[in-house]
Amino acid sequence: MSDWTDFIEVARSIRQAVLPVFGTRAGKQLAGVAESGDATFRLDEIAEHALREALLARELRVAYYSEDRGVVNLHPSPDYFLLVDPIDGTRPAACGFEMAVVSIAVARPVPKPRFKDILAGVIVEIKTGNTFFADVTGKLWLPEGQVLNLSKSADLTRFFWSFDVVGRPVTSLFEILADLIEGSSVNGGAFLWNSAAYSLTRLLLGQLDAYLDVGGKIRTEVEAAEVLFRKAGHGRIIGLFPYDVAAAQFIASQAGAVISDAAGRSLADIPLIPEKEGDILSLVAAANRELHEKLIFYLQRHPA
Repeated sequence: MSDWTDFIEVARSIRQAVLPVFGTRAGKQLAGVAESGDATFRLDEIAEHALREALLARELRVAYYSEDRGVVNLHPSPDYFLLVDPIDGTRPAACGFEMAVVSIAVARPVPKPRFKDILAGVIVEIKTGNTFFADVTGKLWLPEGQVLNLSKSADLTRFFWSFDVVGRPVTSLFEILADLIEGSSVNGGAFLWNSAAYSLTRLLLGQLDAYLDVGGKIRTEVEAAEVLFRKAGHGRIIGLFPYDVAAAQFIASQAGAVISDAAGRSLADIPLIPEKEGDILSLVAAANRELHEKLIFYLQRHPA
C-alpha cells in the first residue's frame, strides 16, 4: 500500500498557494467557466495551477480530474487516478470564511473509475490547515487534538445539518426541505455553507448530525428539471458532482457515517467522472444509521 504523504502534501501546497488571496477582493474576480459549468473565480485559477505544479514537482505517476480542467493525464501509465476539487467552497473562501477545503480522492487507475475504486481521501481546510485523511486499510487521521465524535442524535426536530443551493432550482429545493428546515431550525440548526466536503467533515467532529443535497432528486423527479436547472445555473446544469464529495464521503464512511443517495442507494457504482452534462448527484449523509433511515423516509414522503 502506498505512502499517501505525497497526496497530503499536494493538498497542503494548494492551500499555501491560495492563502495570499483568501478572503480578498482579488480572489473574488470571475475568471471564466469551469469544466463543470460552475463559475471560475481567480481563487480557482490559482488552486488549479498549484495542483498541477505540485504533482509535477513530486513526479507523481497520476492522471487526474479536476473541477476546472477535466481529465489531465500527467503520465501514460498512471499508478493512481485522482479526483480533485482544488477548492470546495470557493464562495466562502472568497469571503475568508472557514467553510472551504482542498479535496483529493485517490482511486485505482481503472478505465472508468467509480466510487468503489477510491483508496484514500484527503481534506485540508484552507483557513486553518486542519487535515482529515482515511484510507482503505482503516487509517483515519483527524486534526490535531480532535477525536472522532459521531452524533447519536436521530430527532428531526433537534438535529443540526447543512445543505447547498448553488445552481439548484431553489423553489423545488425548498418544497422538499421546507418541513425539515422549519422542524429543526429552532431546537436544532439548518446551515447553508456551500461546501459539501466541509459539511461532511463536521460529522466526524460531532458539529453536525447530517448533510443533504437533493439536487439529483430534483433532476430525476421534476418533469421540467432541465429548464429549471439551466435557469438557476445560467445556462448550465450545476449541482453536486463526484469531485465535490468523493474524498470527504470516503473519509466519513470509513469513520462510521452512513452515506447514500437520496433514495438510500449506495454510491459505490457511480462513475467518478460524469459521463454527460447533467450527471449530478443527490446525497444523504448522517452520523448514525437511525438518523439516516429517518431522512430517507422523509425524502420518500416528499417528492420533488
